[in-house]
Amino acid sequence: SSSLTIDLDLRNSSGNDRSDWKVKAEAFDENGVNVLGSGSETGISLRAWSDGTARIETSAENIKLWSAEHPDLYALVLTLTDNRGNVQEIISAQLGFRTIGFTPAAVDSSYRVTTKSWEPITINGKRLLLKGVNRHDTDPFNGKAVPHETLREDIRQMKLNNVNAVRTSHYSNDSYLYWLCNKYGMYVMGETNMESHALMSNNDGKALFYELAMDRTETAFKRLKNNPSIVAW
Repeated sequence: SSSLTIDLDLRNSSGNDRSDWKVKAEAFDENGVNVLGSGSETGISLRAWSDGTARIETSAENIKLWSAEHPDLYALVLTLTDNRGNVQEIISAQLGFRTIGFTPAAVDSSYRVTTKSWEPITINGKRLLLKGVNRHDTDPFNGKAVPHETLREDIRQMKLNNVNAVRTSHYSNDSYLYWLCNKYGMYVMGETNMESHALMSNNDGKALFYELAMDRTETAFKRLKNNPSIVAW
């Protein structure tokens, strides 16, 4: 079995207190079977115009692990019901189960590698071999306005040519690209929209833009962290 923890950010945008509401989590396989066990529901109470958080901790039985070779996915469905049992909101997302492992190299205070031995990156306990390309978000006819058809063709051509990884040079991409990589099996190096070569030798400039850079980094991670295809940042 595998464990699943769902952290929920909640907002009550009404002028009334909400008590005894519930959020239920379900994860359906390709046959429509919910693989989540007990504990997949949590109660919610929020005062008017307030924010809150909640957590669902549950397990999944007999699940298939996600990889580029076997991109097994589940449809995660979150259902919000009020204190009368009426459904108020439903959202869904792709859900994949996989484990990433690696042994980082030891470095000294000057960031020099001090160990010669290294362990490979693994996915689901097996060595991960990346055969990847850099992808720049562009279309031969539409320039930077890249249609979904081009994104699909990019992934199709990569799979046909035995490419299993893509780096989103040098920024986050349209959400549809990650959806395709999750569905069809493509390892992704996610990137932040933060080209900074001009500041490489400018310490004053680095200090000036530090907070902006960290904000972009944090928001990119929060937006993309739940995609099973992303194995590096």
